[in-house]
Amino acid sequence: MRGILFLDFDGVINPYMYKQEVKPDRKKWLRIWKHPGFLHIPTYTIGQVNTNFDVDACRYVKNLCDRFDLKIVVTSSWKEFYSLKQIKALLSLRQLDSYVIDTTSKENQSRPHKIRAYIEAHHIQVYLVLDDIDMRADFPGHCIKTYNLFSKEQYQLAIQLLEVQHA
Repeated sequence: MRGILFLDFDGVINPYMYKQEVKPDRKKWLRIWKHPGFLHIPTYTIGQVNTNFDVDACRYVKNLCDRFDLKIVVTSSWKEFYSLKQIKALLSLRQLDSYVIDTTSKENQSRPHKIRAYIEAHHIQVYLVLDDIDMRADFPGHCIKTYNLFSKEQYQLAIQLLEVQHA
């Protein structure tokens, strides 16, 4: 049974406490990563993903997608600045691009409203919301509220929530 992982970036896979300041070499990176989606993305942003998106948090997201046949719908504010093609290119740096299928609406509404509208429009039964905004009251049994980063403990909780939905 396919489900949806509604994914925020900042405070989930992109910690607020960066590992290091990014000083990228655009020409070098574009030779290495020939993805056409990188062409109109600022070098700093590519460096931010490559350097600071947490490897473990991204691996936990990938593991959830593989284990529960989830696809990712991006809820992050990054979708306001980058196209779906660009987001996929950026997430290819953490091997998450193949899971991304869509973003929530860019309309001026609350994040819970956008997620609910997506669930209703696409008749989603199995889903999980990963966000540093607390939406547990909006999506009881379907939401993990992160604190700066998607942790191993939260990953274990996500497994439990998804196992209940698959029962």
